[in-house]
Amino acid sequence: MGKKEHYIIKNSVKALLVTLTLLLTTVILPVSVPQVSAQVQIPRNEIVWGCGYWPDESNFNPVTQLEGACGWDVVLMYEPLFGVDAASGKLIKELGESIEWINNGLGIRVTLRSDIYWVKITDWDAWSKAPAGSTAGIEQYKPITTEDVKYSFWLYGAFPDSPAEAYYMSGLKARMDRFEIVDDRTFIIHLKDNYRYSSVAWRTLTRAYPILPKDVWEKVYAGSWSNIAGFTNDWADPNFPADYRVASGMYLSWQHDPVRKAYTIMKKNPLWWGKTVLGEPAPNYFGYRGGNYYGSNEAIYADLQAGMIDWDGNFVPPSVWQAPGFLHTYFKNPPYFAEGSTLLLVPNHRKYPLCESWLRKAITMVIDYEKVNLASAGYLFDPSPLLLPWTDAAARELVNTTLEQQYIQKYGTYSGKFINLYAAQAIAILNEHCIKVGDAWYTKDGPSMDWVRRMMDYYGDIDLVVGKVKKKASWWLANGFTIADQLPDQPGVNVKLGESDIGTWAILDIIGWTDVNAIDLAVADSVSRNLGIPMTVDFKDWGGYTSSMDANTYDFADYCMHAGINSDMYERYMQLFVGTYSGCWNHYGSYVNTELIELIESLDTATGAEKQRIAQKIQEIVLEELPIIPEGGHPVWYIYSTKYWTGWPNEDNPLLPAGPYCGSGQTHVREYVRRLRPAGVAPTPTPTPTPTPTPTPTPTPTPTPAVSTEMIIAIVVVIIIIIIVAVLMMRRKK
Repeated sequence: MGKKEHYIIKNSVKALLVTLTLLLTTVILPVSVPQVSAQVQIPRNEIVWGCGYWPDESNFNPVTQLEGACGWDVVLMYEPLFGVDAASGKLIKELGESIEWINNGLGIRVTLRSDIYWVKITDWDAWSKAPAGSTAGIEQYKPITTEDVKYSFWLYGAFPDSPAEAYYMSGLKARMDRFEIVDDRTFIIHLKDNYRYSSVAWRTLTRAYPILPKDVWEKVYAGSWSNIAGFTNDWADPNFPADYRVASGMYLSWQHDPVRKAYTIMKKNPLWWGKTVLGEPAPNYFGYRGGNYYGSNEAIYADLQAGMIDWDGNFVPPSVWQAPGFLHTYFKNPPYFAEGSTLLLVPNHRKYPLCESWLRKAITMVIDYEKVNLASAGYLFDPSPLLLPWTDAAARELVNTTLEQQYIQKYGTYSGKFINLYAAQAIAILNEHCIKVGDAWYTKDGPSMDWVRRMMDYYGDIDLVVGKVKKKASWWLANGFTIADQLPDQPGVNVKLGESDIGTWAILDIIGWTDVNAIDLAVADSVSRNLGIPMTVDFKDWGGYTSSMDANTYDFADYCMHAGINSDMYERYMQLFVGTYSGCWNHYGSYVNTELIELIESLDTATGAEKQRIAQKIQEIVLEELPIIPEGGHPVWYIYSTKYWTGWPNEDNPLLPAGPYCGSGQTHVREYVRRLRPAGVAPTPTPTPTPTPTPTPTPTPTPTPAVSTEMIIAIVVVIIIIIIVAVLMMRRKK
């Protein structure tokens, strides 16, 4: 054989080997690596990436949005009538054009905008493959009408025959006499006579409940589940009914991680009704990384510093965002973040002496609020003894700031106070109500029977604790408090401070909430050192925490999950002091004051000067009684990057809430997405991301295509044989 023939054979064998190797690679790789569907390359300066809100991107049901348990698709896909900017109290108009009181406060008339309509994805495959701006697979659907509004309200629980599990509009249901549809654009909420000018009714209509297409959700409700919250509304699911893909928002579902549910990407709605009315948003895509996207906090910090996250709601240490660069917080200076609520130290009012205001005042006076703030990296506002956040216009609308400041000084709820001065005042309070034996404090006398009767009248014959002894309220009424006396040789009923039926006084806390854990340790230390009253912290997981709250088996409880931002004085105090005790969800602490309850309830329908008078009396009681001890502000974590996008909310461009919490009232997100503008960074194509692996197990994807082990072995054997034959042939022909 000549050199030419040898060269041809040799290179033919090489070509065959390369071909078979490539074949082997394409067969083996699908077995070991999850396949990703075809991707549209997204320029980095066309997408906003958000992060920091805990749920996985697996549920896109607008009903579960109201509980904050959904993916971010929902907030931008479905629009409300109105919303409120919590920084200013200003009404934000979305689908609604106007809202007004009529009929002397017995009616609220709402008019929808004209030319608002639903869009429908008619071809999911075409829609999911097309880039932003394309109308492939989408068309204009029906007008949005008052029938859609009424049905949405029905789903949320506004009517007597609403789904039993729907409670979101229960306040409106209790106040509404009837819902009148005037025409396709106008409806009237008629209120019952005793709810004239109800703030609850008005605020329900302006609280950003998403409006849903009636014809779609009637079918969803009728045929899909018995519990409305069980429907995931996953448009990308290949089995999802084609005629359910209907929404109105400026972004629509487009891509998400089908296996780990770690991220979602939305694409701008090219047919959005609001482009000429509200302005077209600049970002072509909106991406969000859920709770299981990152495997560690360090991975989040790295992406923030690299500019891979534009909008973040995680707790991030200052060292990450204070370095010179493009990361910013809402405020330029401490405490950096706006408040969502107040961090509370809740005493169990079913226990004596925790039910006594003198004890709560003494504890408040010795809390070192500077140390509390430092425990949270300087992120906290000093708390108000009114238990209201500083940056929520709705909460502070009726506040008497002069009176508030007087009590801030009285109790010392501010950083940098002269702690020794306040500690001396606190000791004076204890001396008035207690005696000291050795190093221990004991009350001079037991509780009043009025406390027992008040608790029994409100809650029934519940367990009440005096010192270390637990008995039914009726037992205490019949037998008195002598059994609880710990110093029988002293006059009165002497109960030791720092001990209860469950041991040393402890603050119930949720393990793993590192900043709150540090705060509670600082508070317990302040009480122990400055008052000589032993206090510890009882760390439990979430289940143990809620169980203790439900069963009232706690002394003090740390609490920060009460009414969120854009909640007014009525709503916040109703949750704190009125209604059925519901563990960590309502009336926690069990403080009972019938005068306060009546005043709070009347605040709903009061107007003008009468409303201010009632609010003044409420504040006087809360400030003087101090039913709950203020620990600190509770920040809404919010860090934004100006590397790719500008126009974010901050103290110079106010809009709240600014963090990525996905609950009701999220109109702010739509509003400030519309404010965003490109930062002028040159586009860098970036593929759909591959999430950082988490240490927890995740579902194994179905291999595509499926290849048997036997086939792989056979291919390997064939390749080996070919290599051997080729080598022998080349040796023979040399």
